Amino acid sequence: ALYIVLKLQVPGFISIALHRVGEAVSEDLGGFDEEVGLPTSMQPPAKKLRRSIPEKDDLPSCVRVSERPCPLGFANPEQFHKLIGALYKELPSSWEKTSLQAVFQGSSVSGISYADGSRFDDDSDFDVGIISKQAFQKLSGAPDKEVKLKILRDHTAPIGAGLESLWTCLGIEHKDLNTAMQDSLKSKRRDVNFMIFDSYGAAILKHTGWSLVAPTAHKWDAGHRNFELVRGNVD
Repeated sequence: ALYIVLKLQVPGFISIALHRVGEAVSEDLGGFDEEVGLPTSMQPPAKKLRRSIPEKDDLPSCVRVSERPCPLGFANPEQFHKLIGALYKELPSSWEKTSLQAVFQGSSVSGISYADGSRFDDDSDFDVGIISKQAFQKLSGAPDKEVKLKILRDHTAPIGAGLESLWTCLGIEHKDLNTAMQDSLKSKRRDVNFMIFDSYGAAILKHTGWSLVAPTAHKWDAGHRNFELVRGNVD
């Protein structure tokens, strides 16, 4: 018995295969001997990754542990504690310590980027929030030429390295707090980006994703090292 199979590989090219029992003969008519993909211009557009927040069980194990949690990117909890301590030490002593609080967010906590789904890796940075109504109000009232940063209703835009005038305006001795924190990570240098919030609610409860929240500066000075893992923006 003889039968013919037509295979349309790309528009305008047809491959005809002639098959008999026990043998197969292939003949190409202006086509290709093997299957090929569609040209790039004819392929459907790649799907965009959906923005999603991982469930708690899907977070990195180092973040989920109840005792001594730490974000990705740190060799151990001690290194993480060292950075938090260094950050509190750099901030002016005149800031109200009972409400001054540091919070880690972003892919170092969730394991993936909310924006595009990419995983935390060697090139990822740290996203650190500073909760201080006092600092936020000072920036809100400062001249634009001193701050050079967009100030929103209850938080600043992300603060990258190089904004020396902003930190000077806040009374921080180091000209660039970002660089000071990067230098404290001796084993692995990473970019550290900050945002300043006027309240716990603005920083954490309104945040789309997970936050690893350090004790307030006052409690830190008293020896407390209990971190809080919180999912924000939940109806």
